[in-house]
Amino acid sequence: MIQDIETPSEEFFNIHGRLLYAPGPTMVPPRVLQAMSKQIINPDLDPDFPNWLLETSRLVGKIIKTKNEVLILPGEGMLALDAALNSVIKPNDEVLVLASGIFGHGFADMVKNCRGKPIVVATDGYDEVLSVEKVKEALDNHPNITAITLVHCETPSGTLNPLKEICKVCQKSDAITIVDAVSSNGGTDIRTDEFGIDINLGASQKVFSAPPGIAFMSLSERAIEVINERESIPTFYSDLSVWTKSWIKNRSLPFTHSISDLYAFRESVEIILEEGLENGFRRHKRISKAIIAAGQAMGLELYPKKNDYVSPTVTAFKVPTGIDFEKLMLLMWKKYGVLIAGAWGPVLGGRVLRLGNMGFGANPQFALIALAALEKSLKDFGFQIKLGAANEAFWENY
Repeated sequence: MIQDIETPSEEFFNIHGRLLYAPGPTMVPPRVLQAMSKQIINPDLDPDFPNWLLETSRLVGKIIKTKNEVLILPGEGMLALDAALNSVIKPNDEVLVLASGIFGHGFADMVKNCRGKPIVVATDGYDEVLSVEKVKEALDNHPNITAITLVHCETPSGTLNPLKEICKVCQKSDAITIVDAVSSNGGTDIRTDEFGIDINLGASQKVFSAPPGIAFMSLSERAIEVINERESIPTFYSDLSVWTKSWIKNRSLPFTHSISDLYAFRESVEIILEEGLENGFRRHKRISKAIIAAGQAMGLELYPKKNDYVSPTVTAFKVPTGIDFEKLMLLMWKKYGVLIAGAWGPVLGGRVLRLGNMGFGANPQFALIALAALEKSLKDFGFQIKLGAANEAFWENY
């Protein structure tokens, strides 16, 4: 039987008033908020803190299924991406950038900032996922690449790339694999060590349902070697060798950590482990399936070309013709108290609406509140819709 995560009470809504149902930052469970309010300690001086932080990192390792070192950094999720690239990529390095959406292509820009040379393998559209055959072909044609970047869940378009299959192909290369799993860690079965991922990047504000402010990553022995071999990096905060030399080697912090954010993050980690990983993965799949059915019952069209491409942590639908998404979003927030997300850029801007069915939000109560608000808002804009159809379809598929 699938266990439900902590269900919000009426008191919870009385306190918070509105529902965040965008794909991160997510709603935060009361337990996590309470943990964040604890009196702080001095992480630089408290003699028990290093062991507590090390224990926390190992608990995260259980979630992403790795025995590698896990760094927990004070900063928003983008810090993990920035630090990984700055610490691994040297000027003129060839980097294979696997891109199926906005964030995948964003890696190419970041590689250029590191003065590396991105070699982009892209899908024909953002509504597709990466082809394993194209990745294999690119690896055969570019034997000198030093790193490979991949976004697992392309949050802006709601797609999930075939991580296991792509990583299997990438293992034939000596390149360091860098995977942005910020929106999928904790909500999908990512077997970091088994898949051969050298650097798995994550953050607190997505499936972990903690406030923004914590980034984390696992580092394989090979990744640590590459990082330590760097002679100089024109940054300090994003230089992972600062962490490998202080934290990994001596269990000493290189600078003051965000202790309140850590308290919240640790609580969120324990909630995930208490539920059980397999239970959590099944819960996300059930909610995803039910939301897809509910949206289609409203008359909405799924953005990804195939159901198999959909991430279980975020659901993207096409904005109906004639509907201004910005106005729709504002109406939902102001009138019905629910916040969903759109997307941005020339491909997705104004064309996609997204529901964040991840972490704390991956439960029927939140999903149905969000769907009801969307249903009513669409009707307010004159979209032909049968009220109640979404609710019926949701429960038939949950």
